[in-house]
Order: sequence, then structure tokens, then C-alpha cells
Amino acid sequence: MSHHLYHLIIDAYSVIYAWEDLRKLHLGNLRKAQDELIRRLIPLHDFSEYRVTIVFDGQSPSKPEINKLPGDLHIIYSRQNQSADAVIEQLVASFAHPEKIFVVTDDNQERSTIESFGASSFSTESLKGMLEYANNEFRETLSKVKSTVKKNLRQ
Repeated sequence: MSHHLYHLIIDAYSVIYAWEDLRKLHLGNLRKAQDELIRRLIPLHDFSEYRVTIVFDGQSPSKPEINKLPGDLHIIYSRQNQSADAVIEQLVASFAHPEKIFVVTDDNQERSTIESFGASSFSTESLKGMLEYANNEFRETLSKVKSTVKKNLRQ
């Protein structure tokens, strides 16, 4: 079992469209915007109490495509003619402990739906603060490791 106490489900395009730099990147190259969002979420997953699942709208013509990344971070693409919202709702409804699930979205209707299942939600703006905290944790951990390595090399 992992160290994660909670599950954070990200409505990927809600974040991409809400964050100006990702929105601009998306206009030029969708894949780059997706990759950048994923890259930014890895420290949150690795250095917080949240297991992260990122849900994108329709990239797969048949069943959702789930790609596993380091630290059990998951990426899900909804089926053709299925929204990311529907996938998120199915994920939330399938968990035995919805009170441990948090969904990041700026879609008020989606928030209302997942909250009716017992989950909670964060805005995309709140996610920025969470990422900043996780990145600080990562930098502190890296600094400690570097200090330990330097100290051990001197001995």
C-alpha cells in the first residue's frame, strides 16, 4: 500500500483552460500542454498525501487508456463520445470511501455531482497552492539528500 491517504482526481482540461500559461501552450500544441500538466503534478503526487489521477477528455477510440507513471500516478483518457466528467463521476462513485476523494475542477455542475457522492472538490486555483507546497517539499528533500551525500563523501 502506498503512503497516500487521499485520492486527488484532476479534471485536466479544467486546469489547462484555467491556467493562462497552459492555455497558451494548448493553443499551440495540445500534447505539450498535457505533458506540462503531468510534469507539474508529479511532485504533488510524490511529496504529498495525495494519490493523483489525471483525467483527459477523449483520446482513445475504445476503452479508457490508463498509463501508469512513477509512484502510481495515473492518467486516464475518456472514451470517444464520453466526457472526462463522466469518467470522474464513475471513479468517485466506485470508491468505498468517497470522503477521501478530492476532485480538482472549476466546473460547478461537476463539483455538485461529485459532492453528492460524498467527495470534495478544489478549484484549479487551489491546486496551484498545493503544487507550490509540494515543490517546496521536493526542494527541501533534495537539499537534505545532497547534504547527506556530501557529508558521506567527506568521510
